Amino acid sequence: MSNEELGSSGSVSRDRRRRSEKSSKLSGILFGMFVLALIAGGAWYWTQVLVPQQEAEAREEYDRETMRVSKDLSSKVRQLTEWNAEDVLDRYSNDIDRLALRERVQESLVGELAGKVDGLIIVRADRIRRFESLLEEIRELPLDSSSEKVMAYDERMKKARGEFEKSLGLKLNAVWSEHRKAIVASFPSQKPGELTIRTDPSKATVFMDGKLLATTPFTVGKVRPGDHMLLLKKPGYRDKSVSIVMEDSGEMDLGIQKMEAIVGDARIRVKGGKSKDRIEVEIEEFSEPSTVGGLEIVAGYQYFEGREHLVESLLIGQYTIIVSRNGDVVKREVFVVEEGKTNEVLVRL
Repeated sequence: MSNEELGSSGSVSRDRRRRSEKSSKLSGILFGMFVLALIAGGAWYWTQVLVPQQEAEAREEYDRETMRVSKDLSSKVRQLTEWNAEDVLDRYSNDIDRLALRERVQESLVGELAGKVDGLIIVRADRIRRFESLLEEIRELPLDSSSEKVMAYDERMKKARGEFEKSLGLKLNAVWSEHRKAIVASFPSQKPGELTIRTDPSKATVFMDGKLLATTPFTVGKVRPGDHMLLLKKPGYRDKSVSIVMEDSGEMDLGIQKMEAIVGDARIRVKGGKSKDRIEVEIEEFSEPSTVGGLEIVAGYQYFEGREHLVESLLIGQYTIIVSRNGDVVKREVFVVEEGKTNEVLVRL
């Protein structure tokens, strides 16, 4: 082969190598650009799609948790009362503060819950102040206080215990009982008195200072000197209160205490039978008869002849009406007399 042919063949080989190298470089550049495009696309998808989606899901979960916490707290707070313990109210107040720090929470709800709990805390604090004030007042009550003063505080303690929760009421009762003993121990020696009570009508039940005493008429001894309140009760009559002051070793006769009757009227009509029939009507209180001196006494007994009668001023309550026709009892019924009314009683033969 000539030198020219060899030179020409070498030149071709070099051209081929250059083209191959150039092609390889171009392929590398294209591959690099492809890789960069993939990386850029992945970064875009991560920042523009995946991360926002994850953040949106996280926000939704966060908002659902906020709603759940809000709903649960609302339900519990609405059940609170001023009688809940201080630590319970404080715990819910802290829970509301934590709820208020959450993002996108309903501010009006937080304000409503906080207002409810704060109001209960204020009411409870005021009750505690009243309790402590009353406790201090008891402790400062002079030991030479009168029996009337002690009785007044007894009544006050009864009412006050209902104003406080059980634990405070027990403490109040314990402090008052101890101080009361010290006051009573300083009282001068007193002897009980005797009390006589009669009523019109009799058989009224008498209570002294809220405790059952006896049924009139009666005389009772060992009545403690001082102020007392009597309450007289009898079915069909208005309750009557009588205030007394029993002296040391005294004897008190209240005389006859008149009871005010509670009354109504009854209009009785008898229908049926023949016009010439002799109709007799008897009424009596619906109660067991009593025996006096060997005689049976029926309360409220009245007798009439004829078919129509207006019976006025009957004690309220149940009555039995007995209707006789020509000497034979043909009807027996029960009717009720109500206060201030004319009660219609129709008997059909």
